[in-house]
Amino acid sequence: LYLAVSRKDPEPYDGKVVLFRCAEQPESGKRATESHWANLATGGLVAHTIPGGHTNMFYEPNVAVLAELINQHLAEVESETIGSEAVGTGG
Repeated sequence: LYLAVSRKDPEPYDGKVVLFRCAEQPESGKRATESHWANLATGGLVAHTIPGGHTNMFYEPNVAVLAELINQHLAEVESETIGSEAVGTGG
């Protein structure tokens, strides 16, 4: 998967991107990853660091942090969508 992704030349994305990265990663890797996504996410980038490594960030207790952040972002999107629908319908 990494090889396939590294060979892909992605297009910029005009929306906001939410990046979840693991804490157990060298600082240089975190900066490179964030810089890469920031260049592609023309609508903005929000980066979160999740406790653990690439594997154990998906297990308790680390996954609870990930789940809470995902829920927060989904609620934000839902709120924005409902707000834009109300504006679009004039009510």
